Amino acid sequence: MDNEFRSNTKANTKIAGKMADEFESIDRLFAQAVQHHRYGELSKAEALYQAILKREPNHLAAMKKYGVLSFQWNDFLLAEKMFEQVYEMGQFDEQLSVNLVMSKIKLDKAAEALPVIHAILRHNPESKAAIALSERLQMPLPDLESC
Repeated sequence: MDNEFRSNTKANTKIAGKMADEFESIDRLFAQAVQHHRYGELSKAEALYQAILKREPNHLAAMKKYGVLSFQWNDFLLAEKMFEQVYEMGQFDEQLSVNLVMSKIKLDKAAEALPVIHAILRHNPESKAAIALSERLQMPLPDLESC
């Protein structure tokens, strides 16, 4: 029984080590992608973001950055898709929400942008970005109690 326990422990340690290597390599890939993105090497950054998302489809940081890159390339549909996926996954992020609104505006989806602006204002009633976006859409600021 003692040998069986040791064998299982070694196997579990080996599996945990392999998983750590995979996460480390994803972190390394992400760092490289961000560096390429920062230096304007957008094709290299895109390839790395795609590789990360292929291995870890819900990598929030990669989706955000890939959305930004897509927006820079005027691929507003892909930018919207990336931002929307992250937005729907959870915690509020004002910059992400602004990016999602901007993508929707570029796609002439003002009606879809408005609820996101409302969400920004619920979290931060003083948000200069949300106020400016509301003005850009020529829509009155909402009554926050009705949001």
